[in-house]
Amino acid sequence: MEIQVVQRANTSGIVSSYGSRLAGFIRKRVKRLEDAEDILQELFYQLPEADLLMIPIDELAAWLFTVARNRIADLPTEQREVFELTEFEGLPFKEIAQINGVPVNTLISRKSYAVLYLRERLTVLYDELINF
Repeated sequence: MEIQVVQRANTSGIVSSYGSRLAGFIRKRVKRLEDAEDILQELFYQLPEADLLMIPIDELAAWLFTVARNRIADLPTEQREVFELTEFEGLPFKEIAQINGVPVNTLISRKSYAVLYLRERLTVLYDELINF
């Protein structure tokens, strides 16, 4: 069975076909409406990548929802910020708390979530590299 790949130059057609379903999917998983809208916009900006990868039309919906899921899972800004400030800049939690006006315990919690997220993502990548 031959799968036909069609160039999808009509982005507006794809947006109208999948936009509302994707928006609902994202909104259920993201707290702020603005974040959900940003994720949806970024998702549609990645459509040309699907063409470059020659993703078959019948797999387009799966690809769109996978990309959406991955964007939702990216590190929240607050978690990424505290991780970068402590690990890359070497700032202590107390100093970050004074700068941002956020309690030290909140910063510790945010960093903990960032580390857990990174550990999960890196474990998957590590497993893929070993089994390649």
